[in-house]
Amino acid sequence: MATMWVYADTVRRAQCKGPTCGARITWAELCGSRRWMAFDGVLVTLRTQNAYECEDGRVRWEVDLSDVHVASCPDRGFLRRARETLQRRSGT
Repeated sequence: MATMWVYADTVRRAQCKGPTCGARITWAELCGSRRWMAFDGVLVTLRTQNAYECEDGRVRWEVDLSDVHVASCPDRGFLRRARETLQRRSGT
């Protein structure tokens, strides 16, 4: 199983705005890359690193990459543009 680390303080619930999708998704910032990724449904945490264990002092969650929304979304191109907008707004 492939996994990835996300910052716990960036997790946001939303709904896919794709013209034909409308699924409930969760956005989270990926650790170390300053990029955002959408996940299907509620984010399931496999493991947690507490703030005192991390160099940057932020809590991190390890999540399963099979839950990435872009794999199941019929509107993949729309989702990519939405992620880029979210990154611009958050300043990352």
